Amino acid sequence: MPEVTRYRLAVNLTDLDRLSALTRRKLFAGRLDLDAPAVRLKGGAVALPFLCDLLTAALIIDVARVAQDRDKAPIRAYLRLDNGPWRQLPASAVLTKIGTQGCRLNYDLFPVLAKKAADVPLPMEGP
Repeated sequence: MPEVTRYRLAVNLTDLDRLSALTRRKLFAGRLDLDAPAVRLKGGAVALPFLCDLLTAALIIDVARVAQDRDKAPIRAYLRLDNGPWRQLPASAVLTKIGTQGCRLNYDLFPVLAKKAADVPLPMEGP
C-alpha cells in the first residue's frame, strides 16, 4: 500500500467576504486554483483549493482567521489526504506553529508529515 503523503488545503469561497478586499488580495491572489473544479461540499458550500505549498496555504488560513471580522464565524478551511474526501477543519484549529527554528505545520493536524517535515525558516524581510 502506498504511503499517504499528499495533503491539500482549500478555503470556503463565500467566507472570503469576511476579509477586506485588500487583505483578500494580499493573502490569496495567485494562490488559489481558479482553473480546477470548485470543491462541492455538504450543505452547498463551495471551496477553492490552494495552488501553493502546504505550509504557505496553512499560514494563509491562520492569518486570514486572525484578520477577519471578529463578529463573524471563522473562515472555513478543508483538508484532503491524497484523493480522499475533503473534511472541514475545526474553526479553532491553528494550522501552523512558530518556534525558534521558524515556522512548521501543526503536526496534530498533519500527523503523516510529523516525521518528514523540516522546520522552514521565516523570511527576515517582507514582500
